[in-house]
Amino acid sequence: MKRKLIFIQTLFLTITICLSSNLQAQRQSISGTSIGIKESAALTSNQSELQASMKTTSLTELTTTKPVYYQFSCGLGSSTQAACESAYTFFSSSSSFGGATLYWDPSLSTRVTWGTLVVTHADNKIWNFNSGTSTVGAFTGNYCQ
Repeated sequence: MKRKLIFIQTLFLTITICLSSNLQAQRQSISGTSIGIKESAALTSNQSELQASMKTTSLTELTTTKPVYYQFSCGLGSSTQAACESAYTFFSSSSSFGGATLYWDPSLSTRVTWGTLVVTHADNKIWNFNSGTSTVGAFTGNYCQ
């Protein structure tokens, strides 16, 4: 009999929590640029009260997602001719090419570690490249023909 009573109490508590969560989700309100979700205290199976808290999440945080990486179509080499004639795809966490650290993979784990010149195929600009730091340097002022 006691087991049946505990089972019924647990079932009732589970249903109550589910219904309460659903009602709380329906009462969400958007004010300005944040979403406020008011949480109320809940009871544990031994009827002791759990602490409730107020959480606010910025709408900007919810809707703005930055790309993990930027992709560049480039040439790479130790001479102008080699850099202009080659074709590679590089990745970086920087959206601007000058000063960017270049990687071979979109997970940004394998750095480019050779070459002294890098060419952006979009505009044929030739840039200095530091293979020790995998960083694109200054624009040389030269272009691929």
